[in-house]
Amino acid sequence: MQSSSRSALERKVQELTVLYEISRLLVSTSDPKENLGSILDILHSRMGMERGTITLLDPSTDLRMKK
Repeated sequence: MQSSSRSALERKVQELTVLYEISRLLVSTSDPKENLGSILDILHSRMGMERGTITLLDPSTDLRMKK
């Protein structure tokens, strides 16, 4: 396998692993807002993100809540 193909595959595996970890965190509580900081921490530590914003849509009011 070529180096670039291997790197792309490793990156995809890393992304899927992070998504799985975040999804497990989200279903672990009835209020997903409790885990927003933890989600940003995961993205920082696993994906190297320096900054991030999570926006939640409340379908009953169509208002956006930000953290």
